[in-house]
Amino acid sequence: MKTKQVNILIILSLLCTLTVKTVKAQNLPLILGDSVEVYGPFQQVVVAGEVLKVRTKLLRHWGTTCQYDVEITNTGTKLVSARTGLLMNNTNSLNINTSVNLSLKPNYYVIYKLEIRECLKRREKNPIISCMTCPPVLGFYQASSKK
Repeated sequence: MKTKQVNILIILSLLCTLTVKTVKAQNLPLILGDSVEVYGPFQQVVVAGEVLKVRTKLLRHWGTTCQYDVEITNTGTKLVSARTGLLMNNTNSLNINTSVNLSLKPNYYVIYKLEIRECLKRREKNPIISCMTCPPVLGFYQASSKK
């Protein structure tokens, strides 16, 4: 019986280790619009030697979750591939469960619905202020570019 409990603990600790990956790449603090459903200004970031333009809008805030639309445009000349997502609450860790595989051709754009969980600001009616308790930071991991 004790062996079974130890095995379960080992499996659970392995699962926890696999779900969070440390980002050692380009990070971009995102600028939001003035209100919900309004895009913020375009921001430029260089990923794998290519220039990407990024803009973000807050879709909604409910409970302790903030959901965003993140638009990424490849203005470079090569295909850009990376694992990307919002970093977890003031850490340098990318949550594999809520991140996406970005593969973007030149002059194309994509919009991802991304979220930050467990961001809590009690008794705040304005969703922008609530979600800025955990400011969104976009991380690009294992980035590469090719023609």
